[in-house]
Amino acid sequence: MMVSHYAPHIPFMCTREAFERTKKRWIEAGLDTKGLDELTDDPIVNPKGEANKKITYAAMVEEMDLTLVDVLDALEQTGELQNTYIIFTSDNGGGYAENRKVDGGIRRFNGPLQEGKRSIFEGGIRVPTVIQVLVLKPVHNAMSPIVQWDFLPTFHDLSGSESSLPPNVDGGSLRLVFKKGNKGKVKRVAPGIIHHYTCHYHPPISSIIIGDYKLMRQLNSGEFLLFNLKTDYREEKTWLPPCLKSERNGRNLPKLCQEGEGWNWRNR
Repeated sequence: MMVSHYAPHIPFMCTREAFERTKKRWIEAGLDTKGLDELTDDPIVNPKGEANKKITYAAMVEEMDLTLVDVLDALEQTGELQNTYIIFTSDNGGGYAENRKVDGGIRRFNGPLQEGKRSIFEGGIRVPTVIQVLVLKPVHNAMSPIVQWDFLPTFHDLSGSESSLPPNVDGGSLRLVFKKGNKGKVKRVAPGIIHHYTCHYHPPISSIIIGDYKLMRQLNSGEFLLFNLKTDYREEKTWLPPCLKSERNGRNLPKLCQEGEGWNWRNR
């Protein structure tokens, strides 16, 4: 079963009851009430005022959370909770195009990550993922990078099916990550995690993540960027010296640049 929520998303909206409930806790917590007005609409949609916007967003997220409680309660009542893999995740980061000035500064919706939706910088592709696996010994926190096209081979693996997947299916099974946490390895057809974003509202760019490193290539300019995501998840410092950043000198880049047919877009 797949449950796809609209929230959280623009326009920010919630029921008036949820807004009032969240506003009460907001005031009790002593948070900023600048722009907090009395709202009478129901539902509340894109209210004006900074505090109103933040409260509406928080209420929208809470309303989504409550529907997840309904799903978990239903699984428990039917006796299926212990036999169900539950995956909570998001399709992409928030829209960074909505960055705007607040009190003289720029508010970054995905900060401290760079950019957001429609980008393959971390603000666009690094999203929350929580997987509840009650049928196995729990792993509380695994830092292994995964991607959502890993889910198909994962479900196939967990199903116990004797048939095989097509040989070139993207992604790999997460079964060993579920069992061993960070010690579990994901075997994929292409090495690492590859993203290729062509042109929608953003200059075309490709990237590959292998281990702690992420290599990006701007397709228009031919510029390369290399980041160590373990020490620099903000992607603020590229590891490539100027002489190796250009397409002309791409042959001098480390092996990371050339591994995998997915990265070698000239052959795709």
